[in-house]
Amino acid sequence: MLSTSPTELRSRFGIENDPAKTLPHPTLRERWSSEAEAVGLASLANWGVAADVARDAHAFVVSRGIANMGGPASEQDYADFAAKFKGRLSEDQITTSVEWHRGLGGKA
Repeated sequence: MLSTSPTELRSRFGIENDPAKTLPHPTLRERWSSEAEAVGLASLANWGVAADVARDAHAFVVSRGIANMGGPASEQDYADFAAKFKGRLSEDQITTSVEWHRGLGGKA
């Protein structure tokens, strides 16, 4: 059975830092959802995504969250995600990831 622990999922993909502890601003650390992070990483694991792709997707979400100060993602963020991961994730995986993230209110 796949773990839903953010720590274990990060470890599975070789992601070293816990964003909830290492984001560069207290507001960002407060807004970070470890539960949402775990669901996103578990989805990547369930899809059998390679570790390097999962690390890059995680880093993308974290960097855009920093740029948006933890606020909602923009349509440009979603377009950039789709462009960056085209060929690395399937179209269905990209669409599912974007729609799921929108369902969170566009926040990490």
